[in-house]
Amino acid sequence: MHASLLNQMEQEINQTLKSFFGKNLVSLLVEGSYGTYDIIEGYSDYDLCALVKDVSKTPDVDLGDLSKKYSIDIKCSVKSYKDFQNRVKNSNKSSRFIDNLWLVKAKKQARVLVGKNVLNQIPSIKELIKRDIGCELRADYYYATNLNPEWNIFRREPQKWVNYIINMSNDLLLSKGVITKKADIPAMLEKHCPEFKGVAYVKEALYLRKTKKVLHLTKIEKNQLKKTLGLFLEDYKLYTFGVK
Repeated sequence: MHASLLNQMEQEINQTLKSFFGKNLVSLLVEGSYGTYDIIEGYSDYDLCALVKDVSKTPDVDLGDLSKKYSIDIKCSVKSYKDFQNRVKNSNKSSRFIDNLWLVKAKKQARVLVGKNVLNQIPSIKELIKRDIGCELRADYYYATNLNPEWNIFRREPQKWVNYIINMSNDLLLSKGVITKKADIPAMLEKHCPEFKGVAYVKEALYLRKTKKVLHLTKIEKNQLKKTLGLFLEDYKLYTFGVK
């Protein structure tokens, strides 16, 4: 997306969400590919996170009209600012909705669109990775394989399978304080996570993302990718749990 068009879209997002949240909004962050400008045109989703004073006063956010206008899947999650502050302090009062791994990602792979620059409140990466991030990596596996159809990654579309493989691999690196571009994840895994055996699956996922081939898979290719996802998750489990 051209810089001027991205700027126009983000101005509209700001206006829409500032009006939607009102004084309840503390900070609006853009995460993921658009947070780092590591974008694949026609593929990357636009992911937002709104930190608010009171989550109970916030109805579901619908950005469908803007998604259609810009042909981008624009979504906004809502999290508690108090929860964020507790996690920054490493307080056990914080919920699972904001964990230390999320703080690492926000610190290095998010940017503020509007509101308070909460990223300045997050401790250094060196301090964050001293916390218990291992349990959060394992939680990623439980989330992906949960029987609940709303969570289970196998119940979603192939594009999400590819994104999950890439994002979970990125989390392995972030847990060690390694920040890198998506294209460099395989090389960084080999260097910093040599015991992780799923690098080939990550390379396949990155290829499907870069070429956008994942958007046009045949039934046979879809089934093969589903097997790849399963094999990746087994290697991820072996690496993070230390058991098969």
